[in-house]
Amino acid sequence: MRGFSGAIRARGCALLLFAVALPLAAADRRLPSAAAKVIEANFPDAKITGVGRERERGAYYYEVNLKQGSRRFEVEVTSEGVIGEIEAKVKITDVPAALLKVIRRRVGDGRIVRVEKHERRGIARGGRFVPLEKSRIMYEVKYYTASGERREVQVASNELLELPEDVLASIKRRFPGTTLEEVEAEDDEGVMLFVMELEHEDGDLEVIVDRKGRVVEQETTLSMGDVPAPVRRAVAKDPDLRRMKTVEVAKREVFAVVEKGELVGRHNVMYVAWAKRRGEVRECRFDGRGKLLKTSDWEPIDHDDDDDHDDDDDHDDDDGDGGHHHGDDDDDDDDNHRRGHRR
Repeated sequence: MRGFSGAIRARGCALLLFAVALPLAAADRRLPSAAAKVIEANFPDAKITGVGRERERGAYYYEVNLKQGSRRFEVEVTSEGVIGEIEAKVKITDVPAALLKVIRRRVGDGRIVRVEKHERRGIARGGRFVPLEKSRIMYEVKYYTASGERREVQVASNELLELPEDVLASIKRRFPGTTLEEVEAEDDEGVMLFVMELEHEDGDLEVIVDRKGRVVEQETTLSMGDVPAPVRRAVAKDPDLRRMKTVEVAKREVFAVVEKGELVGRHNVMYVAWAKRRGEVRECRFDGRGKLLKTSDWEPIDHDDDDDHDDDDDHDDDDGDGGHHHGDDDDDDDDNHRRGHRR
């Protein structure tokens, strides 16, 4: 992984937290019926402490923050009731022994400050979440090296989930002038992909690559002058988009898709524009000729909660097994460090 913060973030979508924990009956008004039923069925004793609306690889979902006793965790769930990922902070001693050995080799004399368990039950593909036949477990470890550098690493199936240095170098050459902000490993039917967020003064990019550095998907924020004329005309005709002073448009280009556990070349380009009104957002997708391909329903725009103080992991030490691994003195009351997020 990188030494950058946790999971990749969706542009323009942030996390909204309720001020107090509410039972599902009260808090699930923020959730569609199917999503609320799935949360209640899977976590009947938990209380909702926050709900956010986010997007991953073109697929919208709700991020639900839950509390069950002293345990706090996050669940991604779609409007249709498909669970994407369950994330929870754990102790280093909770990590399976085989994975712990891999972590120890990487951390060395460093200091572990946070360990998260990620259970993936569904994956974003083709603009929607698809349930996995079998859930997948990954651990994300945040640590400081002996020299004081902050790093992160993801571990699953007894291996480090990270891009080789030569692949990272090739990405930097391919996208000059960009700064790599975040990377997240993602297992798609056995194909390991890496979702990378790059920042540039002319616009942000999200790039998905495989282990060899092959670009699978790319999304680039465009200025209106860089948008093809047919798409600009289509945007100008849309009754919601044309009322906006500034319209955010991104070019989403797919180079390959995963089919039956293999990457298959398949090129597709679309342009995505976002309409906004009174705290809501709607996504419109166009092809290069300006034809409207798909439009989403109006969805609430979420805002950051200033009470979320868990972004700083410096004081979030996880307990270890002696030596340089310190005890968990983190008594913060939520694990919502991940997102302000995503696309």
